[in-house]
Amino acid sequence: VDDLHRRKTAEVKKQLGDFTLKETSVYISLSSALAFSVLDLIEELGGEVAGVTITHLDRLHIRHLDELAVRNPDLNLHVSDGQAFEELSILRKLAPTLYIGDSLHIGQVARLGIPVVSLAEVGIVGYSGVIRLVRRIKVALANRSFGAALTAVTPPYQDAWYRRSQNWHIKQEVK
Repeated sequence: VDDLHRRKTAEVKKQLGDFTLKETSVYISLSSALAFSVLDLIEELGGEVAGVTITHLDRLHIRHLDELAVRNPDLNLHVSDGQAFEELSILRKLAPTLYIGDSLHIGQVARLGIPVVSLAEVGIVGYSGVIRLVRRIKVALANRSFGAALTAVTPPYQDAWYRRSQNWHIKQEVK
């Protein structure tokens, strides 16, 4: 097994070449288990994780949260399932270089001019999964004309909405 791992790791490194995410801030919006894995990979590739939106947290995630708190105590962690306004508000404030998520809010995020990578139909498990993800990242960062064109489309929320706290809706429900 060790020999296979060394061989496959060498193959991945050869295919990735000198690729790095240095000076790239990435926002991740995925299911909890997948988000933690992608977060580790982004950091391994030299990227900075600007923030994370995950669907939920439970006891199974405590170890990951403890590790994150040590590595990146200022990380913006947003726990929400399907709340587009909250996530878009955070993204406008953080202005990451890249967004990696499922297909839920990809179109709305692209309207902010942020390059997006959807993992909805991409297998990222295993050695070849890393290569597939890096290829998509390269395409998204190199082809910014689509995102630039989308910024001309009227955003789904008015500026007054964006000036509110991303937790405004929750505070209203609690009242």
